[in-house]
Amino acid sequence: MKTLQHITYDGSFNGFLSVVFTIFQQEECPLGIKSKKREDQVLFPSEQNIETDLGKARRVWRSLEKKSSNTVKGIYFAFLSEQNDIELLLFRYIKSLFRRTAEDPVFDPREKSKIFQLAQNVAKEKQRIETFTQLSDGKTGFLKGDIQPKYNVLPLISKHFKSQYGNHPWMITDTKRDLILSFDGLYLGLQPYHKVQSDGLEQLKQSFTSLHGGQKIAV
Repeated sequence: MKTLQHITYDGSFNGFLSVVFTIFQQEECPLGIKSKKREDQVLFPSEQNIETDLGKARRVWRSLEKKSSNTVKGIYFAFLSEQNDIELLLFRYIKSLFRRTAEDPVFDPREKSKIFQLAQNVAKEKQRIETFTQLSDGKTGFLKGDIQPKYNVLPLISKHFKSQYGNHPWMITDTKRDLILSFDGLYLGLQPYHKVQSDGLEQLKQSFTSLHGGQKIAV
């Protein structure tokens, strides 16, 4: 594999999987993979930006699913930890899962343990948020709640709150990350808070980014 300086992407999990697909296809090895949101942390200019491609992301996801459900869940949860350089660590781990020859480097067991420890930390934070977050009535007809989780667990908690509140519309704002998870009784959405503010709540359904086709690939 030839070496690239840096790769940037949009920061979404689908975007990261698109990066994995593209790098594998081009047989390149990056020195760094950074979200555009954190691009200012890179000391050198980006050599390549990779756009999100849902088709490519799904192909990588399905290949990982064939390994084991624990593997793919661990990768997704660890990604949501948002730890520095988590993308490069996960890329190297995924690459090791598809070793072609005995000469390909073996992934350090200590780094694998780090990934799954991060995944476990995210799972605990998910459980904490689900346990202690209470939604209250809002004037708009939506039940509302604000959270500030340590990790980006917002994409993981929709099943719990759908089960708890049935078809009643609700919205949960991650004030730390400027994101809203919302349910209008039929559709789930995950989108930036400022977009909901500018569109207005009456346009919430029309402005949804589907969890199944947008930022999240369901685990």
